[in-house]
This record gives sequence, C-alpha cells and structure tokens, in this order.
Amino acid sequence: MHLHGFDEQYANAETDLRDNLKAFREQYTEKHSHFHNHDWLYYDIGTDDHVILWLVGGLRMGDAAFRSIPLMADSFRIILPSYPSVATMAQLTAGLRAILDQEG
Repeated sequence: MHLHGFDEQYANAETDLRDNLKAFREQYTEKHSHFHNHDWLYYDIGTDDHVILWLVGGLRMGDAAFRSIPLMADSFRIILPSYPSVATMAQLTAGLRAILDQEG
C-alpha cells in the first residue's frame, strides 16, 4: 500500500478524488519488478483471461487511472504499470515486456 505521506501530499486535492485514490491504494496492492537498473511498480487487478495492459499518460503513474480501473476489474485482468523515466522507447517496451513475462 502506497500511502506514506498521502494526507500531506494530497491535502489540497478535491475531497472526493482524494478519498477515491486513497481507497484504490488501500484496496489494491502494488507489485514490484526490477529490470535494467530500474524499479517498475505496477498493479495486477482482476482475474479474467482477457488481459489489458493499461498505459497511463503524462505522469507515468499507474494509479492515475484509479477511477476507471475498478469499473473494469470484474470483466478483465488489468496490468497497470507506473513506468520509470527511461531514455528510449526500446527500454520502455522491454520493461513492460518484463512485467508481462513476470505475470505470465
């Protein structure tokens, strides 16, 4: 659970959004993978045979999709990575592939 300093970090955020993000982080456990000198954090949510690799945008933080993911978790297995700042697209895709390989 990634909640250390949460209340201070999000003190000025809209209450509903803050509470929903906190509930997401409390409900789902973040996993870790280390690949090519980078730490990769990700969520593996749901249990269906249909798998979605969900890539968030700009901030690169998987839990930025905290409002959408629970709506789909009953119908899909969702791999939701937070990806580190890497130098090339090849490094990004290699790291994502490592997560997918780790999760089978």
